[in-house]
Amino acid sequence: MNYDIKNFPLDLVLNILGIVILFIVVRFLVYKPVKKYLDARRARLEGEKAEAERLAGEAESMKSEYENKLALSESEANAEAERIISKARQEADAILTEANERAEKVLSMAQAKIIAEREAAKKASERETINMAFEIAEKVLERRVNDSDTINLAQKLFDTLDSEK
Repeated sequence: MNYDIKNFPLDLVLNILGIVILFIVVRFLVYKPVKKYLDARRARLEGEKAEAERLAGEAESMKSEYENKLALSESEANAEAERIISKARQEADAILTEANERAEKVLSMAQAKIIAEREAAKKASERETINMAFEIAEKVLERRVNDSDTINLAQKLFDTLDSEK
Protein backbone atom coordinates (compact mmCIF):
# COMPACT_ATOMS: atom_id res chain seq x y z
CA MET A 1 0.00 0.00 0.00
CA ASN A 2 1.25 3.14 -1.14
CA TYR A 3 0.28 6.23 0.71
CA ASP A 4 0.54 9.43 -1.03
CA ILE A 5 1.13 12.41 1.17
CA LYS A 6 -0.84 14.62 -1.12
CA ASN A 7 -3.98 12.72 -0.46
CA PHE A 8 -3.33 12.67 3.28
CA PRO A 9 -5.64 15.51 4.27
CA LEU A 10 -8.40 14.11 2.10
CA ASP A 11 -7.82 10.62 3.46
CA LEU A 12 -7.77 12.00 6.95
CA VAL A 13 -11.03 13.82 6.42
CA LEU A 14 -12.58 10.75 4.77
CA ASN A 15 -11.41 8.54 7.62
CA ILE A 16 -12.74 10.97 10.22
CA LEU A 17 -16.00 11.22 8.27
CA GLY A 18 -16.19 7.42 8.07
CA ILE A 19 -15.56 7.13 11.79
CA VAL A 20 -18.25 9.74 12.52
CA ILE A 21 -20.74 7.98 10.22
CA LEU A 22 -19.83 4.65 11.75
CA PHE A 23 -20.27 6.17 15.23
CA ILE A 24 -23.70 7.57 14.31
CA VAL A 25 -24.80 4.29 12.72
CA VAL A 26 -23.53 2.26 15.66
CA ARG A 27 -25.15 4.71 18.07
CA PHE A 28 -28.60 4.47 16.47
CA LEU A 29 -28.50 0.84 15.44
CA VAL A 30 -26.64 -0.74 18.35
CA TYR A 31 -26.18 1.58 21.32
CA LYS A 32 -29.75 2.87 21.69
CA PRO A 33 -31.42 -0.59 21.47
CA VAL A 34 -28.82 -2.09 23.81
CA LYS A 35 -29.25 0.86 26.20
CA LYS A 36 -33.02 0.53 25.96
CA TYR A 37 -32.75 -3.23 26.63
CA LEU A 38 -30.40 -2.66 29.60
CA ASP A 39 -32.68 0.08 31.03
CA ALA A 40 -35.70 -2.18 30.69
CA ARG A 41 -33.79 -5.03 32.33
CA ARG A 42 -32.65 -2.74 35.17
CA ALA A 43 -36.22 -1.54 35.69
CA ARG A 44 -37.52 -5.13 35.66
CA LEU A 45 -34.83 -6.19 38.18
CA GLU A 46 -35.63 -3.22 40.41
CA GLY A 47 -39.33 -4.11 40.17
CA GLU A 48 -38.59 -7.72 41.02
CA LYS A 49 -36.38 -6.59 43.92
CA ALA A 50 -39.15 -4.32 45.19
CA GLU A 51 -41.67 -7.16 44.79
CA ALA A 52 -39.32 -9.53 46.64
CA GLU A 53 -38.92 -6.99 49.45
CA ARG A 54 -42.71 -6.52 49.58
CA LEU A 55 -43.23 -10.29 49.68
CA ALA A 56 -40.54 -10.63 52.36
CA GLY A 57 -42.34 -7.96 54.40
CA GLU A 58 -45.65 -9.75 53.93
CA ALA A 59 -44.02 -13.04 54.88
CA GLU A 60 -42.56 -11.45 57.99
CA SER A 61 -45.93 -9.97 58.97
CA MET A 62 -47.64 -13.31 58.31
CA LYS A 63 -44.97 -15.03 60.41
CA SER A 64 -45.56 -12.53 63.19
CA GLU A 65 -49.32 -12.98 62.87
CA TYR A 66 -49.00 -16.78 62.99
CA GLU A 67 -46.69 -16.57 66.00
CA ASN A 68 -49.25 -14.35 67.75
CA LYS A 69 -52.03 -16.78 66.86
CA LEU A 70 -49.90 -19.67 68.09
CA ALA A 71 -49.19 -17.89 71.36
CA LEU A 72 -52.90 -17.10 71.73
CA SER A 73 -53.79 -20.72 70.96
CA GLU A 74 -51.28 -21.95 73.52
CA SER A 75 -52.65 -19.49 76.06
CA GLU A 76 -56.22 -20.61 75.37
CA ALA A 77 -55.18 -24.27 75.53
CA ASN A 78 -53.45 -23.69 78.88
CA ALA A 79 -56.50 -21.84 80.20
CA GLU A 80 -58.78 -24.66 79.01
CA ALA A 81 -56.49 -27.26 80.61
CA GLU A 82 -56.53 -25.30 83.89
CA ARG A 83 -60.33 -25.08 83.72
CA ILE A 84 -60.62 -28.83 83.10
CA ILE A 85 -58.18 -29.61 85.92
CA SER A 86 -60.07 -27.30 88.27
CA LYS A 87 -63.39 -28.90 87.33
CA ALA A 88 -61.89 -32.38 87.83
CA ARG A 89 -60.60 -31.37 91.27
CA GLN A 90 -64.02 -30.01 92.20
CA GLU A 91 -65.69 -33.22 91.04
CA ALA A 92 -63.13 -35.31 92.94
CA ASP A 93 -63.74 -33.23 96.08
CA ALA A 94 -67.50 -33.66 95.66
CA ILE A 95 -67.09 -37.42 95.21
CA LEU A 96 -64.84 -37.64 98.28
CA THR A 97 -67.29 -35.58 100.33
CA GLU A 98 -70.18 -37.79 99.26
CA ALA A 99 -68.15 -40.93 100.00
CA ASN A 100 -67.22 -39.60 103.45
CA GLU A 101 -70.87 -38.78 104.15
CA ARG A 102 -71.93 -42.27 103.08
CA ALA A 103 -69.19 -43.83 105.20
CA GLU A 104 -70.28 -41.79 108.21
CA LYS A 105 -73.91 -42.86 107.65
CA VAL A 106 -72.90 -46.51 107.37
CA LEU A 107 -70.71 -46.16 110.47
CA SER A 108 -73.46 -44.47 112.49
CA MET A 109 -75.97 -47.09 111.33
CA ALA A 110 -73.55 -49.85 112.32
CA GLN A 111 -72.96 -48.22 115.71
CA ALA A 112 -76.71 -47.84 116.22
CA LYS A 113 -77.20 -51.49 115.27
CA ILE A 114 -74.44 -52.55 117.66
CA ILE A 115 -75.99 -50.51 120.46
CA ALA A 116 -79.43 -51.96 119.70
CA GLU A 117 -78.04 -55.48 119.62
CA ARG A 118 -76.13 -54.83 122.85
CA GLU A 119 -79.31 -53.55 124.50
CA ALA A 120 -81.25 -56.55 123.17
CA ALA A 121 -78.55 -58.90 124.47
CA LYS A 122 -78.53 -57.06 127.79
CA LYS A 123 -82.32 -57.37 128.08
CA ALA A 124 -82.18 -61.02 127.09
CA SER A 125 -79.45 -61.55 129.67
CA GLU A 126 -81.54 -59.72 132.27
CA ARG A 127 -84.56 -61.90 131.46
CA GLU A 128 -82.40 -65.01 131.68
CA THR A 129 -80.94 -63.82 134.97
CA ILE A 130 -84.40 -62.99 136.31
CA ASN A 131 -85.63 -66.45 135.38
CA MET A 132 -82.62 -68.04 137.02
CA ALA A 133 -83.02 -65.86 140.09
CA PHE A 134 -86.66 -66.83 140.21
CA GLU A 135 -85.79 -70.51 140.06
CA ILE A 136 -83.07 -70.12 142.73
CA ALA A 137 -85.36 -68.15 145.00
CA GLU A 138 -88.07 -70.74 144.56
CA LYS A 139 -85.71 -73.51 145.55
CA VAL A 140 -84.26 -71.55 148.44
CA LEU A 141 -87.59 -70.49 149.79
CA GLU A 142 -89.38 -73.57 148.59
CA ARG A 143 -92.37 -71.61 147.98
CA ARG A 144 -93.73 -69.81 145.05
CA VAL A 145 -92.14 -66.39 144.64
CA ASN A 146 -94.26 -63.78 142.97
CA ASP A 147 -93.07 -61.66 140.05
CA SER A 148 -92.52 -58.51 142.13
CA ASP A 149 -90.12 -60.37 144.44
CA THR A 150 -88.21 -61.68 141.43
CA ILE A 151 -88.01 -58.25 139.84
CA ASN A 152 -86.78 -56.69 143.09
CA LEU A 153 -84.09 -59.34 143.47
CA ALA A 154 -82.99 -59.00 139.84
CA GLN A 155 -82.90 -55.23 140.10
CA LYS A 156 -80.69 -55.41 143.20
CA LEU A 157 -78.43 -57.88 141.37
CA PHE A 158 -78.08 -55.60 138.35
CA ASP A 159 -77.47 -52.55 140.51
CA THR A 160 -74.70 -54.44 142.26
CA LEU A 161 -73.18 -55.50 138.93
CA ASP A 162 -73.39 -51.97 137.49
CA SER A 163 -71.73 -50.48 140.58
CA GLU A 164 -68.87 -53.01 140.31
CA LYS A 165 -68.16 -52.05 136.72
